[in-house]
Amino acid sequence: MWPILGHEFGHVLGFGHEHQRDDRDKHILFNCDKVLGYQQSLAKLMTSGRPLSQQLAHDLLCNDWRTALSIGSTLNAFVYWPTQRMFGSFDKDSIMHYGSEGFSDKRLCTPSTPSGCPITTLNGEYIWPKMKVSAGDAQAAREMYPWREPALPGPARGK
Repeated sequence: MWPILGHEFGHVLGFGHEHQRDDRDKHILFNCDKVLGYQQSLAKLMTSGRPLSQQLAHDLLCNDWRTALSIGSTLNAFVYWPTQRMFGSFDKDSIMHYGSEGFSDKRLCTPSTPSGCPITTLNGEYIWPKMKVSAGDAQAAREMYPWREPALPGPARGK
């Protein structure tokens, strides 16, 4: 439960998901069709009245945040977001990075069967959930919320 709280507190601070950065494909594999609810979302998009091939519907659902958001898909937690690349390089250790099992069918996505997972390393390995804030998370927080000494008069500061 604590890692989830840390992750959600990151959102409160203004952090986005690390795995939604526009450069994420250089660092992880996103297997869109392994996200729980993919088939239902694809069917919903295919019957939305827009003339789409299955491939185009898949591409929109897996890569376009507006499409995923408009149909209420859980894929919205994975697709690229335009504002996700705020600080530094990709941080594989960020508490804001989903582990492989995030939004997966837990029967198909396990450390021994990472091919059933929505997110893996580039070489197809399982990504463990993050249990703590990374050094990159801490640095980003310092950049977003820099500490400044209070502007107190001299005597109150011990002078």
